[in-house]
Amino acid sequence: MVQNLETFSVQVTCGLDPTSGQHTITGIDPPTLRLHIEDSATWKISGLPSGFSLLFDFVSPHAPDGLFGSTSANPVVGDGSEVEFSGNSFFQPDETQRDYSYSIKLQDSSGRILVSHDPMIDSLGQPPGPDDGGGS
Repeated sequence: MVQNLETFSVQVTCGLDPTSGQHTITGIDPPTLRLHIEDSATWKISGLPSGFSLLFDFVSPHAPDGLFGSTSANPVVGDGSEVEFSGNSFFQPDETQRDYSYSIKLQDSSGRILVSHDPMIDSLGQPPGPDDGGGS
């Protein structure tokens, strides 16, 4: 069976909270990432101040070893330009569990966690094969 594996992008935007004036994560798009097993994802991060970092955590009670076969360097440290983080080979550790949360934490230059978000990954299961209308 030939599988059409894909890489999906998630845009993470950092900025200042208009109310508090604190650095924060202002957006995660899409908030729910829909992946087939073995798909990959790249988080494109903009607005991450120099010296600040984002920590990604894909470990959960349903996935004690994480949700990806491999990930790029963690934490992602800001340098004032757009930076990326990649998760390769998504796997679904429990066939009965379809939705998984992961966390993204914004850490300042002193190591203090400023904010944490828990977006979702929606597992679509095995990618369609040629007999499923998924191509050749």
